[in-house]
Amino acid sequence: MEFCSPLLYLARTQRISQAYRGKTGDILNKICFDKLKFQEKPKKKTGQGNSSKPRVKGGQALGNFFSLFESGVGEVNGMIIPNWSVFKTLRWLRDNTSDDTEEWGDSYYFYQTAMDGFKFHNVDSMRSIEYMSGKVTFSPRMGDGDDDFNYDFKEGRGNDMLSYNKSDTYNVLHSHLSGMYSGNIQVFDPKNKLLMDIPSQFDQQFPIEIKKGSTFYKNDKKHFSVSPSFRFNAENIKIPPDGGLAGQEMPPLDADIEGDPITEATGAAISFNYNNPFSFSQGIHESGHSVSYATEKNKFNRERAEKLLESNRMNIQISGRTNISCGMTINIDLKQPTSTADVRDELTQNGKMLVEGITWIGTEDGLETQLTCTTDGWQVSPDTFVDHKGSPQY
Repeated sequence: MEFCSPLLYLARTQRISQAYRGKTGDILNKICFDKLKFQEKPKKKTGQGNSSKPRVKGGQALGNFFSLFESGVGEVNGMIIPNWSVFKTLRWLRDNTSDDTEEWGDSYYFYQTAMDGFKFHNVDSMRSIEYMSGKVTFSPRMGDGDDDFNYDFKEGRGNDMLSYNKSDTYNVLHSHLSGMYSGNIQVFDPKNKLLMDIPSQFDQQFPIEIKKGSTFYKNDKKHFSVSPSFRFNAENIKIPPDGGLAGQEMPPLDADIEGDPITEATGAAISFNYNNPFSFSQGIHESGHSVSYATEKNKFNRERAEKLLESNRMNIQISGRTNISCGMTINIDLKQPTSTADVRDELTQNGKMLVEGITWIGTEDGLETQLTCTTDGWQVSPDTFVDHKGSPQY
């Protein structure tokens, strides 16, 4: 037996054959109200708009409302939906809502929460929403069998990270194919019979700066971490000789493979499109493009942001709670043992992380909450590992 929500049922069983004009985000909003019968955000007392009868315990409606919606975003579109289902239409609008702001501006997400209806906003907005206003930090408990304290001496198990795992991180070839590091944008102009090649690189979307050979995000206040999770320096693959001396650079060998920086490999991903300056209903965009298409500089931006988050993903398990949702950040504190009594911070996924997915599991021991979290890089630069300071001892 399989279950689905009433809203999913409506989205899968209705179709749209209609013309729309406006920004993609606003079209998405209109379809939600017209086809899925969205309501205005419920009032706190009743959870049901003007109605006096709450639907569920706590007074929250069944989710057919926006608790957060960023209006007026995306490119202006004149579009005809060719008998698509509501579900497919909303997914297309979500994936094609972009703007020309720096960094995360092109990445708008449309998703449902457990208690607060639907949300539609970008990653930059999600960064400002912190679980419990940032007052809670999740961390593993010391493994000495003492249930009364964890390593940071906080009482109780409410903030314990019960387990965590990382899988499929830093799959370089997989990320290359989506243009995460770099790609090549090809645009054909049928009027002038010209084919343009435009390189699209990671640091064009996410500005970086290099300090003493180390790469850091330039606009650090827009990021979860301090540095991208890959090297920017040119690659030089070496096969080490037997008996190499510790602390000395390996000498050049016949087997050396000289390589360009990872952001120069633009042949891994190609985006092709036609640049039609004419449109029967919309005229010409100020960039010279038909307004039916995003400008070239927006190509790869959404895919790059998604793959950046995907390659830094981890799963954690915490005690059961329902006051947490996707699209907000949590603080985690992972430590790594050393050969001394020092305890150092985990260098990669750590600190402030974005909640991407939630699974609740009811067991005989109670409710478990499993989170899929992500970040956009490392807490140190992978080029040199500088600025890694020691942590307090136990």
